[in-house]
Amino acid sequence: MLQFLSNTDQVNSTKCSVNWNGEHTAYRCSTCGVSNSSCMCVDCFDIKDHEGHDFRMYTSTTGGCCDCG
Repeated sequence: MLQFLSNTDQVNSTKCSVNWNGEHTAYRCSTCGVSNSSCMCVDCFDIKDHEGHDFRMYTSTTGGCCDCG
């Protein structure tokens, strides 16, 4: 069981863990986003991965989290 938990932690370590509790700036890509509320933090968003996509940078005052994973 401990080995499983250790491996799970390693797999999840590639996901961003940023949570917003107020004003933040993020990116939203409507071409590859799963929903109209999917977003990525500024650190995770790589413009090279979204060439030719319909994306925008925005500022919001509501909470949320990075959906990079």
